[in-house]
Amino acid sequence: MCSVWSEAPARSHARLEIHMRRITVPATQAGDGAVSDEIIWAEKLLTLDGLKNLPTPEPIIDKFLYADTLAQMSGQPGTYKSFLALSWACAIASGLESWEGFPVRKCGKVVYIASEGASGVLLRVLAWAEATLPGPRNAGKRAALRENLLVLPAPLQLGARGQYTSFAEQAVELNPVLVVFDTRSRCTSSLDENSAKDMGDAVNAADLIRHKTGATVLFVHHMARSGTAARGSTVFDGAVWTNLILKSDRLKLIVTVDKHKDVETPERPYYFDMKPWTVANQALAHLPEERRTSLVVMTAGVSKPDETKGSKSHETGAKLSQLVSQHADIDGLTGAMIVKLANEFDISRPTVLRWLPKLVKDGALKHVDPNKRPLRYLPAVG
Repeated sequence: MCSVWSEAPARSHARLEIHMRRITVPATQAGDGAVSDEIIWAEKLLTLDGLKNLPTPEPIIDKFLYADTLAQMSGQPGTYKSFLALSWACAIASGLESWEGFPVRKCGKVVYIASEGASGVLLRVLAWAEATLPGPRNAGKRAALRENLLVLPAPLQLGARGQYTSFAEQAVELNPVLVVFDTRSRCTSSLDENSAKDMGDAVNAADLIRHKTGATVLFVHHMARSGTAARGSTVFDGAVWTNLILKSDRLKLIVTVDKHKDVETPERPYYFDMKPWTVANQALAHLPEERRTSLVVMTAGVSKPDETKGSKSHETGAKLSQLVSQHADIDGLTGAMIVKLANEFDISRPTVLRWLPKLVKDGALKHVDPNKRPLRYLPAVG
């Protein structure tokens, strides 16, 4: 079979390039009326070889976020949107190797735009750090978190050209991995979220930030009353590379990947627990205990280990719960399937078979049908 890569390049492109180099078109006018340098469009054209050499999307957090893209998470009130966004921000900023069992592929600075106010951010971050980075061995990661998580306690308006262009230019020096807009609504308050034109302008502003910095730009947004789509014009939903839908059931968080543009979209939702966590008194000594309690996103059915106990056994149970949460579809996983997955982590078959009944008893896993053989396992959610 003949391959396009084995054929000689067509000469028509060369003639097209010569022709187009004679045609220059002014770039879009800036807000002050000035016209930037002319664009030579031929320099932007790509042959098939050029397309082949374009970089493929690389994950930041497996299954959820990809580098240098626009992303959005939407949910009704009370679906823990900000908790999840902050959890991801902390994982990336601290240099965590794995977020709740999902590999973190790229770490560094994170800009978190807390447009609804930053008063609750510190408590949530401290709770996450205590639950996720305990003990002396994580001192370096805690130091990285203090250095790399940068919070803007005010909206950055995507409808104000002066604001978003200056932010993009200055953020280049930070070289952020992730920029979070929490929430999209508060950062587009001068725009009509039901207007395709206005939301198109907001997308262009976000894309400018992404293009200048190379960061992933994540928007936290509200769901429409119908509960089936994000609120406002669908222009934003169509423009983002990743679209996530969040739902909750009491202290359960369910994350569905509605789409990734150019990589496989997971077919099943992911389940997490929202675990109450009281921050140590010395960290917030001026606050009473009830005001030092927050929530931390954790894999469904898994409690964070107490490092002082050094429980290797607990880590095994946590890993098995994570594997089931990550890989089970609606039909669940058989014991043999879990054994095969666990083998990659050097967890033996007898250990898996010993742990599965215990995880069911402890409420971390459940049977699809306890009367049907072979037994199949699902995360104990809902």
